[in-house]
Amino acid sequence: MLLKILLTLAVIVAAYMKFHKRKPVMPSVSANSLLVRYLALGILFTTVLLSSVWLGWRWYDGNRVLSVTIISPERGEERIFKVRKRNLGQSELETLDGLKIRLSSQERIMISSSDQN
Repeated sequence: MLLKILLTLAVIVAAYMKFHKRKPVMPSVSANSLLVRYLALGILFTTVLLSSVWLGWRWYDGNRVLSVTIISPERGEERIFKVRKRNLGQSELETLDGLKIRLSSQERIMISSSDQN
């Protein structure tokens, strides 16, 4: 623990010494540096935009309501539930009403989009 503290302090002191000795340089504005700056801002803007679109699509797709039909092989009965796509798992699901259902390995499920019914 003491070694970690000493190592952290050594890194801080080394960084301070390195940046403290530097003399401030007056920035010169050239066409090349402006191009690089605008290019960096464009890449940053594009990355943020694409990330927002991707997160929005995941949210939209996860909130889609699906109709899940569970067919029991023992009784041969079918039960239909409305489920959000994000709440549909490998062996369990949660309905819109908050009912959590665990599926056995014998039960069959059929999933369809809610607007097709």
